[in-house]
Amino acid sequence: MKTETTCLTCHAEQGYKVGDVRGGLTVSFPYLPFQKATNAARLRIYSFHVLFFIIATAIVFTLGKKLIKRIEELQKALRHIKTLEGLLPICAHCKSIRKEGGDPKDQEAWVPVEVFIQNRTDAEFSHGICPACMKQHFQVEFEK
Repeated sequence: MKTETTCLTCHAEQGYKVGDVRGGLTVSFPYLPFQKATNAARLRIYSFHVLFFIIATAIVFTLGKKLIKRIEELQKALRHIKTLEGLLPICAHCKSIRKEGGDPKDQEAWVPVEVFIQNRTDAEFSHGICPACMKQHFQVEFEK
C-alpha cells in the first residue's frame, strides 16, 4: 500500500511521506480442498477413459472372434462346395459324367469329366495321350 495524504493524519509520526510504501495485505486460503477436488475429478476422468478402453477392447475382441469364426465357416463351406463327394454317374465308355438331376437319355445332361471337375474345383487340365491309348487308337508305341 502506498502512503496517501489521508494516511498521514494517523501515520505521519511514523515518518511516512506521500508515495512511500507503508505495507501490504495478504489473502490466504487453504489449497487442500481445491487439490482434493482436482484429484477427484482427474481420477473420475482417468477411470472413465480406462473403463471405455476396456469396454471398447472387449467389443472389438468379441466381434473380431465372431467375424473370424464366420469367415472360417464360409471358407469351410466353399471348400465343401468345391470338393467332389459321393457317387458320380459316369459313362463306362467315354467317361462323361451326368449332371445332377439330368435325364440319362438326354445327351445334353452328359458333360466331359474334365468340364465336370473344372466347374466344381480349382483344378485345371492339360491333355495328353497315355501309352495304351496311343497304341490302341493310333497304332503307335512310345519308345522307352
